[in-house]
Amino acid sequence: MNYNPFFHYLMELKDYVNKKRYGNTLGFTVNDLKSRWDNFFNNLNNTSLLIKNVKFTEAQFFQMEINNNIVLMGKTDSDIEGLVNEITLIGTGNGTIESGANIILSIGALVFVVNPYKDVIFRKKIIDNLGILNNEIINLNNTVIVDDLKYSLKYSQQLGLWLTVSRLMLRN
Repeated sequence: MNYNPFFHYLMELKDYVNKKRYGNTLGFTVNDLKSRWDNFFNNLNNTSLLIKNVKFTEAQFFQMEINNNIVLMGKTDSDIEGLVNEITLIGTGNGTIESGANIILSIGALVFVVNPYKDVIFRKKIIDNLGILNNEIINLNNTVIVDDLKYSLKYSQQLGLWLTVSRLMLRN
């Protein structure tokens, strides 16, 4: 798809209006999340990381199974059209290069899902600032705040890698 500045301007304007209208949500539904995620991996011809199963565990909580090592969990705001408030990607890996690469790809996918109308440089900067591509990930604990969104990346050998994306609370 060719870059169209006017189209991207309109999409960013829509996101801005939604942010004002929907407050502390990320501005998209669980179905939007699944669609964006699957489109990301379909464009890479990578069907192994498509969302396999979506479960609503309680009224406002959902879980999306990617594979045995990667899961998305989140919370929605039931009062506002079921929009997603927070998403957490959990990647445990199994010690193989493939599982590590899949976790890194999934981090990139989540940053894309949250920012589908931003350019690649914008999204790459977020990933770089999180420090996931650094050689030293043991006890990684980084937070990046961009455009009122908070990205928190944590790693421990016991729990694996967790990336949580949420909106900063708006002040009146």
